[in-house]
Amino acid sequence: MRPRARPLLVTIAVLIAFWLLWSKLNIVVFVHASFWQLILIFAVVAVVLFLGLDYLINHDRGGS
Repeated sequence: MRPRARPLLVTIAVLIAFWLLWSKLNIVVFVHASFWQLILIFAVVAVVLFLGLDYLINHDRGGS
């Protein structure tokens, strides 16, 4: 992967994770998740999205 692409993928993954959690905020508040649980969920979703985007981008080139 090019060095410039990694920060872009991280930014896209974080923005998508934020949007997904923000759109489902009423469910998160309903189950009474603590602040740290919300941070953990946000981080896990961002990492999964980043790895998925990284796989899709590098899959055709054989990865690195």
